Amino acid sequence: MNHNNIAEMIWAALCRVRAQKPLIHCMTNSVAMDFQANSLLSLGTSPIMSIERAELEELIQACSALSLNIGTIESHHVEAALLSIEFANKYSKTLVFDPVGSGATSFRSNISKKIYSQANNLIVKGNASEIYSLNNSYASGKGVDSTLRPEEVLKQASDLINESCQAIVITGKTDYILTDHACWKIENGSELMTKVTAMGCSLGGVIAAFCLPDVSHEEAVISACSIYSLSGQIAAKNAAGPGSFKTFFLDVLCNISREEIFQYLRVDKYEI
Repeated sequence: MNHNNIAEMIWAALCRVRAQKPLIHCMTNSVAMDFQANSLLSLGTSPIMSIERAELEELIQACSALSLNIGTIESHHVEAALLSIEFANKYSKTLVFDPVGSGATSFRSNISKKIYSQANNLIVKGNASEIYSLNNSYASGKGVDSTLRPEEVLKQASDLINESCQAIVITGKTDYILTDHACWKIENGSELMTKVTAMGCSLGGVIAAFCLPDVSHEEAVISACSIYSLSGQIAAKNAAGPGSFKTFFLDVLCNISREEIFQYLRVDKYEI
């Protein structure tokens, strides 16, 4: 696909999300909950946040897709996360998993590997160290930050693609999307996105929002990541710093136009 084809695909995907207003179940961390909810509301979707096991089955059955994040992980969160996978598998719901801090501690790494191995309809989004940790015993994370560049782990990430895990997103200065037949790079975004907490976590919810029925994971992930990074790039033009950037980002995510997508989009295939 050429630039115009990709841009038109992304615009059409955004229009579908805005029109359908999908219900997104977010099992996210306490640090990210507010910003993830506001990001999804700005996008035009309907978020709900719950880790209560008694209602998980009903919520997952009703939602369009599920976003799972282990940022502030506790034992009861782990139990709920594993139960949510059972219900996501049962009802054939897409699970977008963010293995926050995997690679920093064996506790997080082991939980992340378990979630990765049990989900049937999975998209994984993380930084380079988090993705690397999913099929390596070597811990490479610095807390929730990466000590690796995305370009260093593309081969390892491609090995994670299978029938159950159909897309991997590696975030960084350049974002990379891997599927079973292609690797894509997105060169939008802003350095200010690294200065606002929950920016990465909220992307997981946005990806889930684009996972609508009859839309491939590849199309959903390319569209979601492009809209998100473009919103950051456009918002940064008017921001004086992280505080104002956060507000401008939500405004742009709500109002981004077809013209802006066509003008600023930088997405292309990448050979590993």
